[in-house]
Amino acid sequence: MSQASGIDEAIAGVVVPFLNLAGGIGKMLPKKCKVLPNEPTNGSEIDYAVQISEALQKELGRSHRATKTVMRWTGASERTVKNWITGERGPSGGYLVALIRNSDEVMQCILHITDRHREVVSTKLPELAELMYEVLELIERATGEDP
Repeated sequence: MSQASGIDEAIAGVVVPFLNLAGGIGKMLPKKCKVLPNEPTNGSEIDYAVQISEALQKELGRSHRATKTVMRWTGASERTVKNWITGERGPSGGYLVALIRNSDEVMQCILHITDRHREVVSTKLPELAELMYEVLELIERATGEDP
């Protein structure tokens, strides 16, 4: 038996089982892996998904229009967005950034989850200032004088 023939047999011994795991025959999982990917490993991932879900529902509701809005914001598929809105899964990576960019509720949710309460207050200050000006204008109109 030549050396080249021995190498070919060694390569075949490695490649064939690899091909079987890649979906060729039987679609088997590796024996060392006990937890499938994308399954929550602890409660924090589930809490995250539920909190994002609550933020989205608070801002947009649970309608089909809400799903379409989030799809437009993120570019995610309909099934993915429905999973976020129902709390089955939470968004990750670029999807989360896109949600924060478009949704004040999601941004505040993330600040709350990360214990950045001071930042939550500072994001509300411009909105509060605008409301105060509106109240002052209403008082001025009602009384006819400067408050």
